[in-house]
Amino acid sequence: MRLLILFIILVLTISLPNNQNLNILLNKLENYYTSNQINQFKLTMDLIKEIAIENNQNEKVIEFLKQKILNQGYKNPFITEQLADTIFDLGDYELSQKLYTEAIKYINPSSKISSSILSRLFFKISQINLLQGQIQDYINNLNKSYLYEIEPENKINLKTQIIKDQITYLKNDPTKIINEIKELIEKSNTLPNEKKEKIYISLVEIYSNLNMEDEARKIVENILPQFNTSSSIITQYQFAKDKEKQKQLLERLVKEYPKIDPYYIEQLANLYYEENNIDKAKELYIHVITAIPTKYHLLYKLAQISLEQKNLYDAKKYIDLALKQTGNPEFFELAGDIYQGMDKNKAIEFYQKAYELYQEIKDKAKVRQKISNLQN
Repeated sequence: MRLLILFIILVLTISLPNNQNLNILLNKLENYYTSNQINQFKLTMDLIKEIAIENNQNEKVIEFLKQKILNQGYKNPFITEQLADTIFDLGDYELSQKLYTEAIKYINPSSKISSSILSRLFFKISQINLLQGQIQDYINNLNKSYLYEIEPENKINLKTQIIKDQITYLKNDPTKIINEIKELIEKSNTLPNEKKEKIYISLVEIYSNLNMEDEARKIVENILPQFNTSSSIITQYQFAKDKEKQKQLLERLVKEYPKIDPYYIEQLANLYYEENNIDKAKELYIHVITAIPTKYHLLYKLAQISLEQKNLYDAKKYIDLALKQTGNPEFFELAGDIYQGMDKNKAIEFYQKAYELYQEIKDKAKVRQKISNLQN
C-alpha cells in the first residue's frame, strides 16, 4: 500500500515544471534516506536521475547528494550502491568509486548472497578504473570480482575477460597465461554446450593475440563446428583460408541468419563478384545498400555493374546517389563513363571535375584523354 501511494505521488509530481519537480523529489529522497526506506529511495532516485539527465541538472543533483545525503553517513550498503550507480550515470566517477568502496566495507562475505554482491561491486569499481586508464587497478579489481563470484558461468566469463585484458593491456608472461587458459578449459567443461561456445570463441581470440595460431585453429576446426550459431560460423569464416570455404560459410550464415550484420552479406557479394557471378553479387549489394544507404562505395560498384550490363538507367541512378555522398574523383570519372552514352556535355563536366580532383599525373592524363575523345 505504501508503494502504491508513493507511485501516485510521484506520478502527480512528474506533471509539475521540471525544476519544481526535481526539488520535490530531492526533498523526498532525503526523507527516505533518513528513515531507511530502501524501496521508496530507489524508485525516487531513478526518477531524479532521469529528470537530471534530461534537463542537464547533473551537477545540481550531485551537489545535493553530497550535502544532504552523504553527510549523514553510510547507513545501508544497498542504498549506498544505488547512490553510487546514480552518481556514476551523472558523470562523477571518482565519487561513485568512493561509494562502491564504502558499500564493500559494510558487507560480510560469509554468505553466498553477500559474496555475489561483493563480486558485483568490485566489478563496477573495475569498470571505473578502466574508464580512467588505471589498468593495473582495473585488473586487480576484476580479479577480486572473480574471487567473490559464485556462479560458475559468471566466474568463467570473468576469468576469460581477465586473461584477454592481461594480454591486451599488461603484456603478461605468456607461460602464466597459458596455464590460466588450461584451467579455464577444464572449468568450462562443466558447463552445458550452449554456454561453452562463448568461452571457446574467446579462447580463439586469446590464442590469436598470443600468436598461437595453431592452437586457435584447432578450436576453430575441431570444436566450433558443433555449435550451430552465428558467432561460431563467423569465427570459422574469419579463419578460413580457402575462398570456397569462406563462401560456403557465408552462404550458410546469410541463409540461416537473415538479420545478420550486412557486412557479411557484402563479403559474400564480393566473393560472388570475384567469381563473375554478377547477378548474385548485384542482388546482395542491393540488399545491403537498402539496409545502409550511406555505403556509397557499394553504390559505385552497383553503378559499375550496371554499366557493364549496359543498363545505363540503373547506372545513372546509382552514381547520382553516390555523388550526393562523396567527392571522390573515381566516382566522377565513372559518372563520365556512364553519361557518355546519354549526354556528352554532362560526361565532359564529370571528367573535368575528376581531372581537377585527381592528384596523380597518370590519373589526370587518363581523364584528359577521355575528354579529348568526346570533343573530337
